[in-house]
Amino acid sequence: MRSKTLTDAIKKPAIVAVDLGAESCRVSLLRWAGGAPRLKLVHRSLNSPVQTAQGLRWDFEQMFAEVCAGLARCAVLAPEGSTMFRVLDQRCHWRPADR
Repeated sequence: MRSKTLTDAIKKPAIVAVDLGAESCRVSLLRWAGGAPRLKLVHRSLNSPVQTAQGLRWDFEQMFAEVCAGLARCAVLAPEGSTMFRVLDQRCHWRPADR
């Protein structure tokens, strides 16, 4: 299989980005209109820590539920499908949504 690049990715009609920040979670939808990117914030939620016996921790169940809510909203806004990205070690990787 040939290597995919960001140039290959922009041929897709939509890209979903999930940002898990220290204080909030954001799900955004990027679409291309006339060759220019258009970014729409689809869902945002606060990441509030929870107190456990071991100290303050992120509430991963709540974060997961919020990301799922954002992804569901993206599915409504981009029914034609999207491309998924992930960032690891400052490198951007992607795979087609149909795989």
